[in-house]
Amino acid sequence: MKKLFFVLLLSVFLPIQMFSQNIPGISYICKMNNIQQIDTNILQFEIWLQNFSTDTVRFGGLQMGIKFNMNGIKNGGIMNSIFLPNSASNLLPLNQQTLNTTIDISNQEFKCASQVAFYNSAFVLSSDSIRIGTFQIVNSVAFTPNSQPNFSWKFSLP
Repeated sequence: MKKLFFVLLLSVFLPIQMFSQNIPGISYICKMNNIQQIDTNILQFEIWLQNFSTDTVRFGGLQMGIKFNMNGIKNGGIMNSIFLPNSASNLLPLNQQTLNTTIDISNQEFKCASQVAFYNSAFVLSSDSIRIGTFQIVNSVAFTPNSQPNFSWKFSLP
């Protein structure tokens, strides 16, 4: 059976750093790794995806949101988001190795999206984790001292 898998993160709030979903024929984990504050105003993290299905599953695309404590950490600054170039796995189709990112101020959410891959060019997810990319949340001033981002997934499937 041919399956094209789209990760669409939209409406269910889940515990910090990891999301797993079981739907008929598809079982996977999407997680944040290496979360670190690399400067007084920069948070950096990676997003990884791993398939546990026995069926062949192809990665069609990704849209996601990660809620965070924006008002608690921004310290009056202006927040921006960055996808670090060349940080996605080179196993992904070339058009999915660059993701668009934004900070949704009204929902206090980091958002990113990849382009859609058609079935023949979609990456076949294996049981090995694949890095979707490395991302940064950058503030125009230092983060509020002793504050926490309190990340939580905003995740659902179509």
